[in-house]
Formats: sequence, C-alpha cells, structure tokens
Amino acid sequence: MTENNPHTDPLSNPLAKYFEADAAPATDPAFRLEVMERMARKRLYTEMAKNAATAFMLILSFMLAWPALRGALDAPGASTMATVSILTIIGIVAFAGHWLTTHRWNLRMLLPR
Repeated sequence: MTENNPHTDPLSNPLAKYFEADAAPATDPAFRLEVMERMARKRLYTEMAKNAATAFMLILSFMLAWPALRGALDAPGASTMATVSILTIIGIVAFAGHWLTTHRWNLRMLLPR
C-alpha cells in the first residue's frame, strides 16, 4: 500500500515543480526593463537635484548682488559699466554653479603623482 509522503508526493510539495523546471531563460525582459527603469529614475532624480542646486546658486548670487546692483541703478548718472560688470559677475557665478553641479570631480587628477 502506498502512503502519501509529503516529501515525495509532487502534489503536496510546492518546491517539486521548482526543482523539476528547466534552466532559467538566458534573458529576462521584465527584469531588464525593471532595472533600466530604476536606473532612469535614479538619473532623473540626480539631474533634478543638480538643476535645483544650480537654480539655488543663481538665486543666491542675485540676492547677494542685489544691493550693489540697486545702488548702481539708483545712482544719478548711473554708469552702465557698473551694471554690466555686476550682471557679468552674476552670470559667471551662475555658470560656475552649473558647471560644478553637472561635471564629475576627478580628485585623482588633483593629487600629485
């Protein structure tokens, strides 16, 4: 008489199908798609953080330069050279902030050999 042994009965052992299955497929499209989606989401969040940092530096440079810019604009006979130079400094600070947030730093390049 045969008895139902849970270790040998394929119907009662849930892992039996798993161990009897063939080899895994060479590629799993759903897994690859999920990994690519996570990588794209991480890249998006990184770019958003960089853009936010750039915008913050631009706003900060305008806030810091506003008293000088206002003084140059309100002065009687204000020279356009002072205004242009202040706006140029703001532009340089904004460009430097953008460059620093979008380029990777290679610190090994800065170290002496």
